[in-house]
Amino acid sequence: MPEEIKRGVLKVPDLPRRKSDGFVSIYANNVGSAMTFYDLRLIFGQILFGPGEEPVIEDRCSITMPWEHVLAMRDLLNRVIDNYERDSGKIRPQPENEAKEGSS
Repeated sequence: MPEEIKRGVLKVPDLPRRKSDGFVSIYANNVGSAMTFYDLRLIFGQILFGPGEEPVIEDRCSITMPWEHVLAMRDLLNRVIDNYERDSGKIRPQPENEAKEGSS
């Protein structure tokens, strides 16, 4: 066991990453949320529609995390967005008539 772990000091960014056998990659262009005092659930879906069909949001997966991790994810997303916009320009905003409360 590494000495850092024995001392109770663990630097998460230094840990190697590996995919589990059940790892899946899912596309989403919509996200909804549900929350409790203890955690936040993000529900990822895809807006689907075709000729003659009514649009529908097909939920693909949800991820539930404690609020402490939500704050860390917010900071990560801010850094990723800042880097993307620095390299590629401003991200276009979602049109007003397509925005829905509680999802995007």
